[in-house]
This record gives sequence, structure tokens and C-alpha cells, in this order.
Amino acid sequence: MKVKKNLYLLFLIILLVYPAYLIFSGDFSKDDIQALKQRDDKILSNYDFNKDRQLLSRVKYAPHFVINAWKKWDKKDNYKQYTLNKNEKELVQNSLFRLPYLTRRTLRRRLIHIYFIENFLGYGVTDWVLDKTGQVYFYMIFNPDVLRKNISQVITEKEMTCFKKDTDEIDVKINCMTNHSGFLYILLHESTHAVDYVNNITPYVEPVMAKVTGEINKKSRFTKDIWEEYAEPEDKYDYKYRSDITYYGMNDGPKINISEAADFYKQLKETPFTSSYASLNWAEDLAEFVTFYQLTQKLEKPYQIKVLKNKKVIFQYEPMKQKKVKKRFQFIEKAFY
Repeated sequence: MKVKKNLYLLFLIILLVYPAYLIFSGDFSKDDIQALKQRDDKILSNYDFNKDRQLLSRVKYAPHFVINAWKKWDKKDNYKQYTLNKNEKELVQNSLFRLPYLTRRTLRRRLIHIYFIENFLGYGVTDWVLDKTGQVYFYMIFNPDVLRKNISQVITEKEMTCFKKDTDEIDVKINCMTNHSGFLYILLHESTHAVDYVNNITPYVEPVMAKVTGEINKKSRFTKDIWEEYAEPEDKYDYKYRSDITYYGMNDGPKINISEAADFYKQLKETPFTSSYASLNWAEDLAEFVTFYQLTQKLEKPYQIKVLKNKKVIFQYEPMKQKKVKKRFQFIEKAFY
């Protein structure tokens, strides 16, 4: 199978200073790995970590070395600390209560801090940190804008960045209702990456992690018969358009015309992926799967993808009701609940 490498992964893989050829090939030298592990933002002792703190009390201002690293990576100079107000703290607390059992347990043990940074690129990200024995910990960064939008808005806005507006007649809407904050969606997604860092549910979250920790889950039940390599699904699931998927304008995107949206989702419907984002690589596959499993199966919210033409639905489907997707439910239920 030919290798299809989507440069949007540059945004997802959190190395900050390493060139793309290393990220994708995993061709890191021992010196590369040693230098990475010695960066200030990768050393647990540089953080004020206390595993006995309640999760909400781990919302802190980001250390200067964290903000500076992300400014450099994202080429942004307007990142600023953000202070939650009373209502926002309650929203964050309520969202933390709605995480799956394994996720909450992992956060209690290994979450260093949660940071809110104004003007942050995208809605959120999770990054790993090591203690002196090589155990993995992590922090999460969120853009506070996500606190001000409902869940359907956030998912729809994210999805629309996939498409080039070659016509005003076609639109895409994602319906997960409006009674939850968009923060819940991003928190579910990012915290699942955190669980994967610690528990190796996929073979590895990023290629570099296999070198940093020396751990590869070669018997991952989640990826078996679906993924051939990190960003290469089995041929039968490598659907039309997948290699052209981009988000947030990365990799010279968007590349897919919105006039092709109905065909795009008809292709996606035949896969075991819960979203187009999930089909980027196995780490995003897991993060999206757990997110939408929690939303639909535990919180009983709908998850509908709609393509509209002149405001009338011309194609609609519910990913979590598809047979290929439902076949994976048992594993998620056993692993996370």
C-alpha cells in the first residue's frame, strides 16, 4: 500500500522543533531523543505537580517555557494567559465529571495541569512530559473560545475547515444538540489522547513516543484489521478523499470542494471511522471514537452529519449507528468503563 502522509499531522504531533521527515519516518537518532527529553517542557520536576489535587484545582497559568514553546511552534506572538470566571469554572468542573471512568482515573494520576491560553491555534492540545523514571505525564491546553460555544457549533466549525467553499448552495451541519458546551467535546477528545499516552491503547500516540518510551502495543485490539500503519488504514478503508483531508487551513487546505460533501460522507459511511478527523491516523481514531461513544451511548446525545443544499437536507447519516462502527463498541466499553 502506498504511503499517504498528511502534513496536517504536523499540527497534531507535538514535537515543536523537529523536521517533518523525522516526525513521519520515526527516524530519530539517540541524540534527537535525548535532546527532546531534556527540554524544559518535557521534565516533570519543572512543574508544580501534585497528584492529590482535585482536577479543577489543576487549572493553572502555563509556565513561561510552555507558552514560549507553543509560540515558537505555532509562529504566534499573541498567546496570553486566561483566567476562568465563576461560571466557566463550573462548566469545566461539570465537563470533568462527564469523562469515562478510565479517563478520570488517568487524569487523577497523571494530569499535571490544564492551561487556558487566549488566541491559541485550534481548540485544544495534549502534550506529554516524563518523570525521572520515564513514566508519562501530560498537560492540556485549551482555547477559552471553546467555553463560549455549544458542542454542535464547535464540531461543525471544525468540520467546515475541511471544505473549500466552491458554492454557497451546499452546507454541512453536525448535530449533537446544544445543551453541552463545546469544551466537553474538546476535553473528551484531548483526554483520550492522554489515556492513550499512559496506557498504550493504540500502538503509540505519536511515532516519536515509540522511541522515547520504548513501548509499542503490537497487539492493539483497537487498531487490528483497521490500520496498517500509523496514518495508513487497511486498503478497504482508505476511502476516496481521505488523503486530501485538512483542518484549520493546514497543508495548504482546504482541498475538498464543499460541492463534493455528500459524496465525501457517503464514502466515509462505509468505514469504521466515527468522523473524517478519525481517519487521519489511529490516535485520532481512538480519540474521536471514545468522544462520540461517550456522547451518544452514555450521555444519550445524537450525532448526525447533515449535508444541505439550499438549506434542505440532501444526505444525512449517524456514524454511531453504522454496523462497522458498532462492531468496535465492545472494546471501548470494556477498556474505558
